[in-house]
Amino acid sequence: MFNHFSKIPLILFFCLFGLALNFNLFSGGRMGEKIFPVQADTFNFVTTSVEILLVCGDGSIDPYYEVCDPGNPPVTLPNTGTTTCHDFIDRYSGLPFASGRLTCASDCLAYSTSTCYTCGDNHKQTLEECDGTDFGGSNDCVNYGYTTGSLRCTPDCRLDLSGCSMIGILPTPGNNPPSGGSSGGTFGYVSGTKIPPDQTIVIINGNGYPNREVRVLIDGTVTGIVKADSKGDFHFQSGDITPGVSTFGLWTDDERGLKSTLLTLTFRAASKSVTTIENVYLSPTIDVDKNQVNKGEDVKIFGKSTPAVDIAVHVNSDLERVATTTSGTLGDWSLVFNTAALAEDFHTAKALIHLQSPSGVIESNFSRTVSFYVGKNIPEKGKCGIADLNCDGSVNLVDFSILLYNWGTADTTSDINKDGKVGLADFSIMMFYWTG
Repeated sequence: MFNHFSKIPLILFFCLFGLALNFNLFSGGRMGEKIFPVQADTFNFVTTSVEILLVCGDGSIDPYYEVCDPGNPPVTLPNTGTTTCHDFIDRYSGLPFASGRLTCASDCLAYSTSTCYTCGDNHKQTLEECDGTDFGGSNDCVNYGYTTGSLRCTPDCRLDLSGCSMIGILPTPGNNPPSGGSSGGTFGYVSGTKIPPDQTIVIINGNGYPNREVRVLIDGTVTGIVKADSKGDFHFQSGDITPGVSTFGLWTDDERGLKSTLLTLTFRAASKSVTTIENVYLSPTIDVDKNQVNKGEDVKIFGKSTPAVDIAVHVNSDLERVATTTSGTLGDWSLVFNTAALAEDFHTAKALIHLQSPSGVIESNFSRTVSFYVGKNIPEKGKCGIADLNCDGSVNLVDFSILLYNWGTADTTSDINKDGKVGLADFSIMMFYWTG
């Protein structure tokens, strides 16, 4: 039920009701459109203000004060009386609307033609999927999860995707997949050969770390493990795919056991066709050589990535500072960052791959975040240890939950740096002491 009410004050002039009944004091009465006066011949009468509430949204039309009623679908249906879309002119065709459903404004004072339309006027309207050559700005098959083809519009203004396809670009004959191949339930056929009939196939070509395994998940379940070659290139291929929308996840790790962040790709795999995803870059790993440095000293930030790519390192301070470096032929990267411009406090750093391609800029996800402290006086540990908010000897999700619960408050337990407010500085400190 709508909470909107049209309030219409009415003034009733009447004698005390009891006297009126007992003595038949009224000689007559007349109802007007907006007030209801009741006149007395000889007795004084009391003036009383009465407020009548007319409910807009109840599905009923008050003929005096409402043009229509929007109702409260699906409980109460809209009510436009005998008026329909045909009673209004389509501004594109100049003729009455041919189809649609007339609705009512929320104040019950006007009709709404937003869901009226005329199929064939070459202007897509709300209830139309398309109209002629007007696809509402989404006139590319890519907007609907396909990779190539042309959209079409049917005579009844419905979208026709039969001209779209998901056929990916397969490697040419003789170009075998990168070393390591595919495993863990992947479907194997020689690249460049004819696509097997009745198969829904997904191919992911990407870039990880040299000679490291890449784990592939579908809807949260590991479905394949492939090994990148010496250049970091990997190739995943599976025919064990259910047609429709799925979320693929990919991650890898380096020799030190540091992991990339999980890259997620959600797309539609078309039935009996090949869906190919290209230019997938897994995020770099990251670490620091020191947890604490004096102001003005250098801190080395380093990690692993795809070889020979630019790495953008974001250092979070009062202002975010971005520095760049390039990974080597084995994927190792490092950056010597001077802390002279940083305040004496906890700071965080994260990194991503950033490179130019003929089609534009390609960036990976950010890496995980690492922390370091600039200054001589690291906050003293309390009886529970810094950031160990529940005093269980570990800094983990339980402590993080406590921090989030008290976010923005002055809670003394969660205010790790004692600045009077639980915020990003406290979160940064917690990440620094994180044990998992």
